[in-house]
Amino acid sequence: MEEVAVQSQYGGAVLRLRVPGADSSTLYATNEGVEEQAAQKPEARFKTTCGAPICMDPTLHQDFGFVGNTDAVNKVFDGTYEYPEGI
Repeated sequence: MEEVAVQSQYGGAVLRLRVPGADSSTLYATNEGVEEQAAQKPEARFKTTCGAPICMDPTLHQDFGFVGNTDAVNKVFDGTYEYPEGI
């Protein structure tokens, strides 16, 4: 089951968030509850990303960064990137 956000029919902020559990789902209907639950998934993804091999190697991380919007990325696509020794 996926998280379900309930928005006003006319747009605006998320008013409630239903989060599935092992046996049932929990409905969060306060600002604090919705914000806390909505922040958990991106936080988990960020933690996973920090453990990726490209983030563990300082040279690769410096060349490519977190979002891959560097000259090194363009060089990879062009076939001209020179990999650091030992990689």
